[in-house]
Amino acid sequence: MAKSYRCISSLIECPPVCNLCETSVSVHSRCLECQEFLCENCRKVHSKGKATKSHKIIQIYGNRDALPFTKFIKCTDHEKSDVIMYCQNCESLVCSECIAITHSGHLFQQIDSVYNVKVEELEMRLAGIENDSLKEISLHIKRTKFKKRHKKSEIEFLKERIIQLTEVQKKVLEKRRDCILNDLDDHFNTSEKILNETEMDLNLIKTELKDCQQIIYKSLSSCERIGVIRSANSTKEKLDKIDVSKGVPAIESPSFEKSDLDADICLGVVSFSLNMNGGDTVSETTNGVKVETSVAGVLDTDYRFISSVCQLSGGYSWTGSSSGDTIMLVHHNDDLQKVSELNVTADDMAHLAADNILVTCPDDPIIQTVSTIDGSSQTFLDVSPLYPTGIHINGNKDILVSMVEGHRYSFKVDSQRKVVRYSSDKNIKSEYQFAGTKRLFTYPYKLCENTNSDVCVVDKSGAFTGRLVMLDQSGSLRFTYNGTSSMDQKSTFDPRDVVCDSLGRVIISDCGNHTLHILDHDGDIICHINTIKLGIKYPWSLSLESYVKLWIGCKAEPEKSDTAKLYVIETDIDQMCII
Repeated sequence: MAKSYRCISSLIECPPVCNLCETSVSVHSRCLECQEFLCENCRKVHSKGKATKSHKIIQIYGNRDALPFTKFIKCTDHEKSDVIMYCQNCESLVCSECIAITHSGHLFQQIDSVYNVKVEELEMRLAGIENDSLKEISLHIKRTKFKKRHKKSEIEFLKERIIQLTEVQKKVLEKRRDCILNDLDDHFNTSEKILNETEMDLNLIKTELKDCQQIIYKSLSSCERIGVIRSANSTKEKLDKIDVSKGVPAIESPSFEKSDLDADICLGVVSFSLNMNGGDTVSETTNGVKVETSVAGVLDTDYRFISSVCQLSGGYSWTGSSSGDTIMLVHHNDDLQKVSELNVTADDMAHLAADNILVTCPDDPIIQTVSTIDGSSQTFLDVSPLYPTGIHINGNKDILVSMVEGHRYSFKVDSQRKVVRYSSDKNIKSEYQFAGTKRLFTYPYKLCENTNSDVCVVDKSGAFTGRLVMLDQSGSLRFTYNGTSSMDQKSTFDPRDVVCDSLGRVIISDCGNHTLHILDHDGDIICHINTIKLGIKYPWSLSLESYVKLWIGCKAEPEKSDTAKLYVIETDIDQMCII
């Protein structure tokens, strides 16, 4: 009985018809001894013939449409010979002439057996490409695209800063120019007044001299002895009183130096005034990055802790606490001032429209729309049986909500813990809960989104422990951040809130360590800000008003009867090294 072997169709090409019957186009086999291609019927006959039943027959899988029915594969060194074996030493296909001449003494394998090995190699290589290399290069491409977008944002940001700086320079120079021009006007007005008075005095002297002149002329022409004597006496008395030596008064000329309009000198006054909004300026240096920070405002509240700060425009913010029964509107100008309050309990808040905010409440599955005019509320979204923990509205009006099934830190194995993205009309766009079969979150608490649509989530693992999880828009995990040992941490990483700036940098409040962590968009630490040095303890909630103003809601000191404070700090984060 002839033995069948499997062979690769792309290595052994075959003609369109069976070599024996020359009629069948259903060619499935080949006799290695006869070098003939066979249809199924001819293969059976060939296997039973006395002279051919011991021949080795290989089976070719596939059909006529899938096979290139052309000719035998020719040897690259001997064009008239077909390849029949595979040389293991040289890793090449060889013909009978190669075996006899150039590959004498080498080890050989049947092509079909080599084919099976090569198939496994190619399959492993393919798996490596698809599972590793392509994913890695796709990630690099994605990061490159992000870098391009980031670079554009970075350049636009710097251009805007340059424009702002030149506008400041322009305003400062114009103000300085106006001051100098006003000084010159004042100088001229004073000088003119002095000179006018001098001119008037000199004209009076001139008139008196002319009067004396006329008296003398008249007396001399009259030739009257008594008149001459009297005139001589009177004019002497008058002339003795006249001071003809009084001349033009000395008036100092105004001075002007080019340095009076030097931009750096003028701006030095402005730079100094920026740090005069309250509090000392504190410099923090991490990894060679220096950040200067100062307190610009502080306000005592009635809360034990401030769990949310909701930023509006014009220096206004709503602040609230899950432990309180009111939310408070605060305005920042030279300092923080309470404007009004509403009877609302808020765990987290997000600005929905001009006069409405979205509010989550502790242990309540309903997200409410609250009117900031009268405090009235209505149901915006019911996420039962889950409970919302954090809420964020991005620039595209998407609403991101972190939510959990069950109460804080007490979950069943199959409890839902996820982030859901809603459209502005409350339709679910995407959900983030698993990476494969692995959970992304333990207890998703607060969240925000950067300009690249990456989602930053504070993931609590306990009351005073947690981490930061960053996902891309598709929900794939970008990185996790668990704090860093390069700082003097008195306790474990205790994240409470997170915000992102226009360049994708991440700012995290670390309540237990009185620290702000600033990361780049890849999760690498840029610097820490020790808030104790600013007089700020237990930073909790965050809200970024601009690239320099950060609102911080704090927690009252444990085991003390005081209440939580709200701060606004100014920082030159925009001057940090480019990411």
